[in-house]
Amino acid sequence: MKSEGQSIYKDSERLCDLLYECTLMMTKENRIVYLTSARTAAEDMLLAFVMAYEFRPEQWYYFQMLYALFNVVLARVRRIINKGRLTSPNPQTGKKPGTIEKEMADCLDRIETSLGKWRNTIIVKGHDVSRDRLTQMPG
Repeated sequence: MKSEGQSIYKDSERLCDLLYECTLMMTKENRIVYLTSARTAAEDMLLAFVMAYEFRPEQWYYFQMLYALFNVVLARVRRIINKGRLTSPNPQTGKKPGTIEKEMADCLDRIETSLGKWRNTIIVKGHDVSRDRLTQMPG
């Protein structure tokens, strides 16, 4: 778990940094509509990770919260990327929108992979996920 945890934390921090960098690459309207919610969700995801990592008795509960927040971040960042909301190069770093978009997508892919590995280690440790409402299929 240690390597997955470190990866999730580092990639989540990197994603927060990239979203901050996007501030200089968007119009004011797009920052308000798209970026604010993405940054807030990414910061909340980082908080949920710390809770899931530190509080072992409630680990599965916080992991589910982390996973839900990850999906919110994923949807919001994809919306920024797919709608082409990054309109100009970063004036401080000179990075182009495509470069930042690829870095964000790569971070999200690594986080998703690490979350899957971590979930499997939690299940292996003996948590019975079959009784959790959030993991059951509707029907």
